Amino acid sequence: MTAELRIAVLAAGAGRRFGGVKLLAPLAGRPLLAWALDAARAQRNARVALVVGCRAKEVTAAVDLAGVEVVPNPHWREGIASSIRCAVASLSPGEVGLLFLGGDQPLVGAAGLAALIARWAARPDRPAAARYCGVLGLPALFPRAQLPALQGLAGDRGARRLLAGATPCDLPLAALDVDTPEDLERAERFLRSL
Repeated sequence: MTAELRIAVLAAGAGRRFGGVKLLAPLAGRPLLAWALDAARAQRNARVALVVGCRAKEVTAAVDLAGVEVVPNPHWREGIASSIRCAVASLSPGEVGLLFLGGDQPLVGAAGLAALIARWAARPDRPAAARYCGVLGLPALFPRAQLPALQGLAGDRGARRLLAGATPCDLPLAALDVDTPEDLERAERFLRSL
């Protein structure tokens, strides 16, 4: 694939269930968010955006932003839909698709994102999404034709309803998104087992 994609790492939420700034919590000695950013930066022919909101200055100061465009979300309290709209608005004219990755999905990794992009490239007219625990979810890649539908999202609901008919990509490690300290400990145990 030679056309450019945009990878939007979603990192605007308050992390209420975690009880603090979860994206800065240490995982194997690095901020949780660094894992998602590294996976995104490793993709060829892709530009990376980091959508920030709650405690944006603290979050951006804690991670390496080389090769990353910071996209502020002033409406982050609304929920994930506001971050999706900000990512859509940041797209450049030449970018053919938009991939969303949660900043709290540390185990997807560069290989997982590459697999998702490859699945999408085989059918670029429709979305592709990670499949885990019997559902489709993030990370998910949407073709440019779906931007109007993404811009129409509102509230604290993501784009799951737009994934009907999506090309699935089995990414079982995407199931672990860190919402609680217990989730972080599970990710830590997994990394220690490698």
